[in-house]
Amino acid sequence: MAPALALELCLLAAPRLPAQTDPAPFDVRPYTASFVSIEGDPRNGIGFVAQFKDGFSLVTEARVIDGETRFAARTGSGTPIREERLFFADNADLVRIDDAKLASGPGLTIADPVDGLVNIGDEVVVLGNNNGSGTAVPIPGKVTAIGPDAVDIDAPFAPGDSGGPVIHLKTGKVIGVAAYLRIRQMEPGPDDGSGAAVPGLQVIERRCAYRLDTIAHWSEVDPQTFAREGTAISALALRTRWLARLSDDLDTHGAVHYDDYLQEGNPLRDLVGRFRDDMIDRKSNGGTFLETKQNFLLFAADDCGNDIFSLRPQTFTLPYYQRRLQQLIRERQELSAFFNALSARQDEEEGFNSQFRRRVEGTWTPVPENEYPADYPPLTPTPILVIPWGRSGYPYHPNPGGTNSIPPGWHH
Repeated sequence: MAPALALELCLLAAPRLPAQTDPAPFDVRPYTASFVSIEGDPRNGIGFVAQFKDGFSLVTEARVIDGETRFAARTGSGTPIREERLFFADNADLVRIDDAKLASGPGLTIADPVDGLVNIGDEVVVLGNNNGSGTAVPIPGKVTAIGPDAVDIDAPFAPGDSGGPVIHLKTGKVIGVAAYLRIRQMEPGPDDGSGAAVPGLQVIERRCAYRLDTIAHWSEVDPQTFAREGTAISALALRTRWLARLSDDLDTHGAVHYDDYLQEGNPLRDLVGRFRDDMIDRKSNGGTFLETKQNFLLFAADDCGNDIFSLRPQTFTLPYYQRRLQQLIRERQELSAFFNALSARQDEEEGFNSQFRRRVEGTWTPVPENEYPADYPPLTPTPILVIPWGRSGYPYHPNPGGTNSIPPGWHH
């Protein structure tokens, strides 16, 4: 047989490969009756009804309802849920709520044990909260790690999706409760060209599922104690979020957006308001721009611990809130270290305060005065927050109209 003919016969005999098709969309309908929307004040969240060995219960991540003095929960089938009995997991940040109306279900089946059913690389779906609407939306992903208390996944769900079920596609069972975690820790940062590393905070995001099959024990708690301690922890958490926001503003933008911090109810209103006043009055008081910045950063570092130091030992009696307090203390310690490091670094920047500098190829380079923005008002009473505070590399100042913005033509 001629070689050309043999090749032709081989091609004709080759089996046809099936056409590539997109996977079928995940059908949420079997799960919607057990999906639970939770309306609280000031935030909303989600959870789901699960079938435990001793019955059906609403389960969600504890942060969904901590700090809520009251909340309303309703299943996808329209059944309202009351907080008849409240339980916290001893070894995970999970809460379980019992209501007689849930006694007959329906509820989602828990993967038990996860270790025998789930493998790294398995596909999962997180039933998330569709833009806060309380309706289930599937968010696909895969298992990336399996631990004794949590399963890490790469599904790109948002913080508002925490509390929803994470469903194992192969079995249709729930492997855990979705939890979105943000962890801040100090990092040395890049060298700014002066030989000193610029301090910064690294934000680590973790998306996981708290396992339900390894909960050692559920402890019943008094709802009034839960509400009281939750209110206290929420105040600490709110201040922590704004201190983190302040660190981000300084690290990323090199400036403080006054309007954001001076709103009624902002826990940093007095701190930032005092800084604004000091910036305006510093010349009449004989202070310098450098001293004013340093004092502000030192006050911010102190503010990271003042409210925590004033707590009494009996403020938090529930193990969950004791764990939350320790988490907040660790984050405050990182924030305090950031503000202190940035304050110490201002000594190195004293020569920068008379002129702008821009980052060029990783180093700070002076900007000639004739290249200053045309609307730069060097002697106005409005504070001009010239960086470098952090690592952003561009000057940032209020426009004459009072709205903070980056001057035209200036870039990272």
